[in-house]
Amino acid sequence: MRVSIAVIALQLLAVASCAQIYEGFVNRNVQRNIDLSSQFVKYTIDVTVANSGKSSASEYFLAVQNAENLSFLEVTKNGEVLKSSFSDVATSGDQSYSLYSVALPEPLAPQDTVELQVSAVFTHLIVPHPASISQQERQLVRYVGNHYFLSPYATQTQSTKVKLSSGSVESKTELSPTSQKGDTITYGPYDDVAALSYSRLAVHYENNKPFLTISSLVKEIEISHWGNVAVEETYALQHDGAKLKGTFSRFDYQRNPGGSLNCVNTMKTVLPAGAADVYYRDEIGNISTSNLWEHGSRGIELQLAPRFPLFGGWKIGFLVGYNLPLSKYVLRSADDSSRYVLDTNFGVTFDDAVIDHLVVKIIFPEGAKNFEIQTPFTYDAESRSTHYTYLDTAGRPVVIIEKRNVVSEHNQKTFQVAYTFSQLSMLQEPLLLIGVFFLFFLAVMIYVRVEINIGAPKRSAGSDAVSRLVDEARDLAERRNDLHDLLDKALDKAVRQRSAATYDAERKSLDVKLAKLAADSAKIISDADAQSKSVALKLKEVEKKEKAKLAAHLELIKLELSSKLSKSVNKSEYESQKAHQEQLLNAAEEDIASLLADLE
Repeated sequence: MRVSIAVIALQLLAVASCAQIYEGFVNRNVQRNIDLSSQFVKYTIDVTVANSGKSSASEYFLAVQNAENLSFLEVTKNGEVLKSSFSDVATSGDQSYSLYSVALPEPLAPQDTVELQVSAVFTHLIVPHPASISQQERQLVRYVGNHYFLSPYATQTQSTKVKLSSGSVESKTELSPTSQKGDTITYGPYDDVAALSYSRLAVHYENNKPFLTISSLVKEIEISHWGNVAVEETYALQHDGAKLKGTFSRFDYQRNPGGSLNCVNTMKTVLPAGAADVYYRDEIGNISTSNLWEHGSRGIELQLAPRFPLFGGWKIGFLVGYNLPLSKYVLRSADDSSRYVLDTNFGVTFDDAVIDHLVVKIIFPEGAKNFEIQTPFTYDAESRSTHYTYLDTAGRPVVIIEKRNVVSEHNQKTFQVAYTFSQLSMLQEPLLLIGVFFLFFLAVMIYVRVEINIGAPKRSAGSDAVSRLVDEARDLAERRNDLHDLLDKALDKAVRQRSAATYDAERKSLDVKLAKLAADSAKIISDADAQSKSVALKLKEVEKKEKAKLAAHLELIKLELSSKLSKSVNKSEYESQKAHQEQLLNAAEEDIASLLADLE
């Protein structure tokens, strides 16, 4: 490629003004693979770097466009991860880029070469085009990049392979030589590419993969040294694919579920190995449409089905919780028995979803201190707070870590949080419970043994009189019950002797006693009326019920005598009348008992 010497000089001068770049490096060979088969743009680049200068150098620079969309960057040499860090922002023509410094494991001597492997993941670079589609339409997307490997160094030869989700390509830019085979487009090889060369690459193709974005994820990890690590993940998820044009048709979806190509009706995530007691719920409640598959040490696959299919532009919120065994994820230091390390995944592996904002809250046991965080990547913010729950006194310390633009590659390695915790602190809650129960029972013992009244309560003379009258009314009711028993005995005697005259004789003496009791009752009611109108009314109601009881009892005895001593008795009529009178008698007795119980 022919590029004027003046242009090259200006570009290199702009780069040199931003960072101290060694000009002796040359990219001898670059093999670049761009994976566009999902919603991510994944770069895998093999670079052979040669030192054509006259001195050794140990710092190599990468130029990255769209750095605000860069989620993950890793540079390795033969499997060894090299340290890389952001250096500066620069421009070349109308293109801006960011420079990242890569520290080589050892200085590269003149004429020597080193092979580097670069992995990078970008988010939100693939854009639906058109932005809205109908329910049955396929989803078309567009990606814009660079035909060349953007580098502050010249490149002797390079080639690029673009992997698509399908072979259905609406349009693509051409830069000879360009070829397509199936779902792969090959650009190059291109020779003698100048530093910071740019040529617009654009591909418009079909991609029906779900464009799931977790706009917010709060992951709470609560450690209990009684043997459990409780994890709860709260999701705010949206579909960033082409938005649904028009209204959703449930009929069309049920008739042909596979026809909605960019619709999401199931989602998958991988839980850590040993996860148990898994739950999946939203604001409405528990969602039962989920399945679990264990994969041994690789973890547990959780398949979730939302309450409704998810189309472009639609949002849902839910949470997933589970428990982990403490022994697997919290390790004790061999040098210090009070030093522990939490070792687990930082984010989540959720069906190729990007997490725009991840908040990880680690809730430690009360008494934990001296926290140290180690992550294989940088994070955006760190803060501390306190969490209060059952039986806490000072509260449980919380370490909060925030990071934006998180992808599954961040879970390739675990993150660790070390802390100090004394086992004696575990006795705090049991001792607190014992103390509370001891004080409670002590208070009960004191209460039941100490007389807290000062002197006997004084009662008015009127209150004493009413109480006495009520006692007399109850005694009167007992004597009436005794007379009812004597009526029954008179009936039994008359039946044995088969003589109604026997009953009549006994009845005359009982009538005198019943009349005497009725007179006593009238006297009690009269006295009560002078003391308490309400008590007098209740006593009058008792007297009324007593009369009804006596009438029913006498009628029942009359029927019984007629049945036992007369031969011309209608059996069915007798049974009917007897049942009726017994019902009246029982009702009167219940009413009297209730009224007497209400008297004070």
